[in-house]
Amino acid sequence: MIRGLMLVALACLPVVAGCGSNQTLPSTTVQPTSQTSHHGLFIVSYTPDLGHVPLNRMQSWTLHVETAGGEAIGHAKITVSGGMPDMGHGLPTAPTTSYLGNGTYSVRGLEFTMPGRWLVTFTIAAAGQSDRTTFNLQLQ
Repeated sequence: MIRGLMLVALACLPVVAGCGSNQTLPSTTVQPTSQTSHHGLFIVSYTPDLGHVPLNRMQSWTLHVETAGGEAIGHAKITVSGGMPDMGHGLPTAPTTSYLGNGTYSVRGLEFTMPGRWLVTFTIAAAGQSDRTTFNLQLQ
C-alpha cells in the first residue's frame, strides 16, 4: 500500500514541478489575426515574429495596415495598448511601432506575463483619419 502511494506521488512530481516554471507555450487566439478596424477604415493583420505568442518572453509582431479597399497605409501613427480586462491591468510593457514599408510595421516590446485573456489594441492615425482595432488573445 505505501509503495503504491509512493509510486503515485513520484508519477505526479513532474506535473507539480512544471506548474511554477516559466515555460513559453503557444497561444490559442480567440479571433483571427486579421480584421477590419472598428469604423471600417482599415484592415489590420499581425504575425508574431516567433510564429506564436509565448508567455513571459519579450517579442515582436509584424503588423500590416491597409485601407478597406486594399491599399497599403504608409507612415501611419500607431499606438499600442491593451491588457488583461479580467484581471484589471494593462500591458506590462510599452510597445513601440516603426514603419518598415508597403503598409508593414514592426511592433516591438510586447510581453504577456500570465495565461488568460489578453486584449491588444492598435490605434491607427493616417491621412487625417483615425480608427482602432482590438485583437482578443487567449494565452495558455
